[in-house]
Amino acid sequence: MRRHFTELRRLPTFLRRLPTFLKRLLTFVKSLLILLKCLLFVENCLAEWKTCRIFAQTMKRALTYSLSCVCALVLLMGCARDGAQMREQLSALEQRNRSDEPMLNDSLAEALADYFYRHGSANERMRAKYILGRTYADMGETTRAVDCYLDAVAKADTSSPDCDYAVLGRVYSQMASLFHKQLLLSNEIHARRQASRCFLCAKDTFHTIYHKGMIAGAYILMNKRDSAEILLRETMRQYREHGYGQDALQTSTMLMHLYAGKPDRLSELKQLIDQYDHESKQFDKYHELPPSKRLFYYYKGAYYEGINLLDSADYYYRRAYNPQMPLTSLTMIYEGLLNISGKLHQADSVVKYSMLYCMATDSSVIRKDQQQTAQLAASYDYHYYKEQYLENENKALWAFIAFAVTLLLLIAFIVGIAYLVKRFRKVQVRLRRIHLEREEELLQLHQEEKEQLQRDYFHKQEQARQEYEHQLAKMQSRQEEELTASKRKAMSKKYFTNDVVLRSVLIANNPHQNLTEKAFDDLLTVTYEHFPILQQEFEQNEAMTIQMKKVCILSILDVHVNDIARLLKVSPQRITNLRAELSLILFNQKTARQFESNLLKHFGIKKQ
Repeated sequence: MRRHFTELRRLPTFLRRLPTFLKRLLTFVKSLLILLKCLLFVENCLAEWKTCRIFAQTMKRALTYSLSCVCALVLLMGCARDGAQMREQLSALEQRNRSDEPMLNDSLAEALADYFYRHGSANERMRAKYILGRTYADMGETTRAVDCYLDAVAKADTSSPDCDYAVLGRVYSQMASLFHKQLLLSNEIHARRQASRCFLCAKDTFHTIYHKGMIAGAYILMNKRDSAEILLRETMRQYREHGYGQDALQTSTMLMHLYAGKPDRLSELKQLIDQYDHESKQFDKYHELPPSKRLFYYYKGAYYEGINLLDSADYYYRRAYNPQMPLTSLTMIYEGLLNISGKLHQADSVVKYSMLYCMATDSSVIRKDQQQTAQLAASYDYHYYKEQYLENENKALWAFIAFAVTLLLLIAFIVGIAYLVKRFRKVQVRLRRIHLEREEELLQLHQEEKEQLQRDYFHKQEQARQEYEHQLAKMQSRQEEELTASKRKAMSKKYFTNDVVLRSVLIANNPHQNLTEKAFDDLLTVTYEHFPILQQEFEQNEAMTIQMKKVCILSILDVHVNDIARLLKVSPQRITNLRAELSLILFNQKTARQFESNLLKHFGIKKQ
């Protein structure tokens, strides 16, 4: 494949510059479209002049024909290279990446990245750059891999609703892994946070929590133990909430690392060790851990060393040893064995483990990747400043284009104004004639509008007069009602202050006195004098008996039912039945619940 691209570079200059040519061709097509729109505008403006109209129509046909030819040429050249095969190759490389197969064909990855940079969508450009970065990472070219990851992040369109946040999260995840290997911890924390945010947008709960836990690991290396502990406990809680119990146990080993060697945290260390021992599914049937998980035994040994059980600590330190461990893990084991040898006064073991500890922590091991780390950090900074430069350059280019377009439009406007002024003299007479005709039409229209306004005025005046008469009638009716109410109030006040009425009320409310027939007749006479409408109503209803009339008058005076029954010498139930009959006769109601209020309202009586 590399030889194929080497031969491609030997092609003629025209073929090698074909993408640039296509870009310029599309720019030319856009310019033709703009010119065509300008001619259409000029044709509409100069429709009165036959020569200019013919010239504009001729230019429009020529430009339309040229534009059709150019579009056909672009379509044919675009169809010559099918993008389906490129997308299939990109999917195949992504499948290999998901299956963790090594990818060493950088030529194919570069070709895919170059193709989708020019023809793909934002997601496809991001995916192609990500695959190219993974290829460089498998080939050991860390700096170029980080460059590709940063390009992939720049190509992602996070403002689009169809942005592939899952792929973007994996890009940040791979970038963080490279930073972790080079101990660029601040860059790793930034990448982990971005990865967690992207996986949260992609609704991938596990990886969202996972990268939070990995940030805690970076805090441990930066010796920010308090922040690491808080973040680890939060990560374990979220793991358990979402059903990832085994991952929570694996995260607890990082907490064990924080508590190991601290006498005041031994109880918490013991609790985590017991929980891991009983709940972890990493143990086989012999209760042994796989080699990649054997560091747990080191934390167990650190606990026994803390409680001064040195034999058990030595046993678990040796059990945790694995030659394939990272140097940092080996350093911890050698340090633990060295401490135990010193406490047991084993001089040979002290010398042995001192040498191993020094070899593990030798500065030459730390310096071996120093140059590559510096290059990686410089590449990260360079990519950032490069993006800033390109963005500023793009802004300057668009500003120049806007200035040039504005200048061209201004020149065209000045030329058009000059042309219109030159032609103005020829159409001035016609414009005057048209103006006179228009004035006559406007005068006639004004006269018609004036007549219509007069008709509308008289119509509105008539409506206002009718409305005034209606409001006046309503006001008079309201005044009559208020006068009637006032008279009724005065009559009611005079009635309730009458001596006969007051004496009858006192007798009715006294259980030891009784109203005579003469007293009843006097009360009835006074009531008829003050409320003639009541007398009229009683006389019109033939069903009204003397007893019913007495019940009505006593109810108006607010005498209790039992007192009415005593005065009339009947039972209270009889009075209740009479009140129900009266409600049906007078108010067409079957119940007497509101009998008194209905009486007062019906006969216009105002109680004081």
